[in-house]
Formats: sequence, structure tokens, C-alpha cells
Amino acid sequence: MATTRTGPAASQESQTANARRRALEGVTHVSNALLEGRGTADVLHLVARWARQLLDASVAIVSTLTDDGESMVVRVTDGQGAEHVVGMVFSQDASLSGDVLRRGRPLPIDDISADHRENQPLVRLGGMGPGLLVPLVAGGQTFGTLSVANRVGAPSFTDDDLLVLETFATEAAMALHHGELRADLERLALLEERERIAMELHDGAVQALFSVGLGLHAAQLTLDDRPQLEARLNEAISSIDRTIRELREYIFELKPIEATDGLLERSLQELVAGYAHSTRMTVSFQADPDAVSLLRRNGEQVVQIVRESMSNAVRHSGAEHLRCTLQTGKDEVILEVADDGCGFDPHSPPRRGHGLANLRSRAQALGGSCQILSREGDGTAVRIVLPV
Repeated sequence: MATTRTGPAASQESQTANARRRALEGVTHVSNALLEGRGTADVLHLVARWARQLLDASVAIVSTLTDDGESMVVRVTDGQGAEHVVGMVFSQDASLSGDVLRRGRPLPIDDISADHRENQPLVRLGGMGPGLLVPLVAGGQTFGTLSVANRVGAPSFTDDDLLVLETFATEAAMALHHGELRADLERLALLEERERIAMELHDGAVQALFSVGLGLHAAQLTLDDRPQLEARLNEAISSIDRTIRELREYIFELKPIEATDGLLERSLQELVAGYAHSTRMTVSFQADPDAVSLLRRNGEQVVQIVRESMSNAVRHSGAEHLRCTLQTGKDEVILEVADDGCGFDPHSPPRRGHGLANLRSRAQALGGSCQILSREGDGTAVRIVLPV
């Protein structure tokens, strides 16, 4: 026959069961906040608030190691009057949190007010009696503490309180670890985005402005021919205006200028014509209409590849002739920019700059390949083979 408990024992069991349900509820809230991608500070505030409320404590504090590992800093607090220690940096030495870090296990305290170590935030608050500190652990390393405390004269914390606090310490450690991973990913994404923007500006606006500079330089040679000088200056001004518009579109829309459908061939023709006018080189362009049609969806990338290739030739080759061709092959389109300049050894260490790396990166992004065909004294051909 089952025995039904009554009296104080049953009441105690009921209170314990309720406390565990409340603890589970708190853990669920914190876990959901993590899954929702909420900020680390928000999640830590949840941890501190639930820990304080479940233990009926006056204050709760989360502290972690600083980047140099020498000191600790208060990350979040919960409880009246505890907010003024947020951001407090204190030494591990001669502090309660430092003791927990070194020992790697909880530290119950009967009377914090009897501790005279001013380095500890719980001591700095003043008027604190019983306290409980537990370590924050991730990857086998202790990196912080979760602490709670009550006012002087309150009863000490129990073993059940310790179990609840350790549970929330685990949640806090997960929140911090998750926040660090997310920050690392954001930094990586930022670096990749910077690299992408640098490539776009280098291949687009920078090369266009370089072309304008060449045109102005050529204009200096026609100072005795006023009509020709005026024409070159007008052309340079138009090119600058066009480049500024492109930069504004790129910056504000965060995407490159489209060059699709019929615009692709016209964009290539204008690009080639620009180099023909701004240099002493003979520049030619020939495109198979089928090849242009097949590449229209990747028009911007194609224009940037041609611009980068021609700019490299103008800068480094010393060539007299520069040729751009776009033709179809078997299940592929072949884009080639060739010059009759000085050439170079493509297997030698790359010179400073992004040119060739950008070309290869763009070709790979389109699922194709980039070949640099050159040797010293015999010109250079950049051949981009793109599948269709």
C-alpha cells in the first residue's frame, strides 16, 4: 500500500518540485533566446535575472576574463543597486571570483560583508551577506563566474540553490561561447565583404579613372591642336561623370552595375573605345553575337574581366596593339585579351597588386578558368574559358 506523505516533508518536496519546474522554465527561456540569435548581452541578462529570481537573491552578477586574461570585468548584473558595477574591471588576485577561477569549483560564502577585498564586485556593492559563486566553463577552460548574493542577515544558500545556479552558469557559458562564434563569423563575413568591394572598385571604378587619367595625359600632347584638345577634355569629363554615377549606384545599392542583354556588347564597345582614345595603342574588339547572348546574364563580370585585362596591358606591356575577342567554342565561350608587348614569366612570384588574382577569382566565380599565356618579349594573352 502506497504511503502518502503529509506535513512538513510533503511541503518541502512540493517546494523542491516547484523550484525545479521554475528552473526548467528559465532554462527554456534562455535556450530559446540563444536559438533566436539574440545578442550575448540580452541572453546574459536573462541568465542573471532568472538565477536571481529563482534563488530569491538580491543581486546576480556575470563576470568574465578580459582579453589579456589578467583581469576580470563585470558583464551584466540584475538586482536593485547592482547596475553601477557593470563594466567594473578587477584583478583576479585577492578576489572571490579569482578564487573560483583558480579552483574551478563553486564557492559558497556565509557573509560577504566580512570580506574586505575591494577588488570583488559583490564586496564593492556593500551590505551583502550570504553569497554563492559558480564557475563559467567552456571548452574545458574556466573563464568567468556567475554570482548571487543576499543582504546581510538573510539565510545561506542551499544545495538546491547551488544546483540551480550551476545550471544557469552552463547556459551563460553557452551564450558567451555562441556570441564569440557569431562575432568571429561576422568578422569573417566583413573581411570577405571588404575583399569583394575592394575587387569591385579595383576592377571597375579605379580602372575607369585610370583610363581617364591616360586620356588627360594624352591631351597634354595635343596642346597645339585646340579642337582636338577640347574634344579629349570633354570626353574625359564625361568619363569622370559616368564613373561617379556608377560609384554612387554601387555604394547606395550595394550591387554592381548591370550590363546584360544588349547592354553587354555596347558596354564592351564603349570600354574598348575608351582605351583606344586614351592610349597610343591600336585597340580592336570583335565579338561573336552568339557568345554575347550566352554571357548576357553575367554581363557585369565579363565587363570587369575585360577592363582588368586591358588595364594590365596598358600599365605593364608597353604594347602597340591590343585585341579583345569574344567567341563561342564547343560548350564554352572564350574571352581573350591579347597584346604584343614585353610579356612576362607567368610562373614568377606575383607582383604587388590584385590584377591577376582578381581575374582568376572572377573566372572561377563564373564556373570557368583563367589562363595567362605569356613569355618575356612575346606579348601576353589572358584567356577566360566559361562553360555554357
